[in-house]
Amino acid sequence: NNSKVPIVTAKANKVNASIVQQEALAQERLTQAKIRTEKAQLQLEAAQRKGTATTKAHTSAYSKQAGMLDSLKRSFAAYTGLFAVARIVTKIREITGEFELQRVALGAIIQDKVRADQLFYQIQAKALESPFQIKELVTYTKQLAAYRIETEQLFDTTMRLADISAGLGVEMDRLILAYGQVKAASVLRGQELRQFTEAGIPLVQLLAQKFTALNGTLVTTGDVFKLISERAVSFEMVKEIFEDMTNEGGIFYDMQRIQSKTLAGSWSNLKDAADLAFNEIGQSQYGVMKGTVDVTKTILTN
Repeated sequence: NNSKVPIVTAKANKVNASIVQQEALAQERLTQAKIRTEKAQLQLEAAQRKGTATTKAHTSAYSKQAGMLDSLKRSFAAYTGLFAVARIVTKIREITGEFELQRVALGAIIQDKVRADQLFYQIQAKALESPFQIKELVTYTKQLAAYRIETEQLFDTTMRLADISAGLGVEMDRLILAYGQVKAASVLRGQELRQFTEAGIPLVQLLAQKFTALNGTLVTTGDVFKLISERAVSFEMVKEIFEDMTNEGGIFYDMQRIQSKTLAGSWSNLKDAADLAFNEIGQSQYGVMKGTVDVTKTILTN
């Protein structure tokens, strides 16, 4: 029994040594794990700091971009506003100058500035209920004046021809040319008859009806052709035919006002209203604009 004691003791020591070794190994593993954890924690904190710095940098960049865009928008708005003002001023100058030229030209043709101004203002008022614009109606009036239509008849004649033009959808220039040539010749000739017929005006039939009513006997279209060849149809008779077509009850009565109610007519009236507004502004500032031009001209000349 005594001989077995050292053997047991040796085994116990060996077991104890193994336990100590295992505890030391476990402690080492725990230490290494702790080191790795601390290292990972440091890496995480570094990543967080880097992420925060990146976010701040991006935020700062976005703020700068937003500021630049806002500045750009303000600059663009200011530029657009100045550009719009410049365009309006240019438009006012153009319209005022053009209206003045129209009045001066009309006065020169009829040799009466006062009456020309009256005609111009009559046309302005009429244009607001016409598919034709102010500039067009003034041009037509000048063309008729050039054919020596009486000054007192100019406005009325222009409006009647404009009613017919609006109703037929033909150009006013064609009607003015034919009507003016009849006025200049004092009689209706074959070439003017053809022009009226091509424009859609059945002048021969209308003349036959007119002569029949005046004479009390039937006048045929053949008789009308014979009268035209004999230069027996006067301008006054043609004028009466046009008046019949545009008087109340005539096929073209008040046709401009009717056409002005359409979309195209309303748009034309809107442009006329804008032109009148620009002209009114221009007239109120006429001295300033004229003075500016005169001063600029003097500077450039010298």
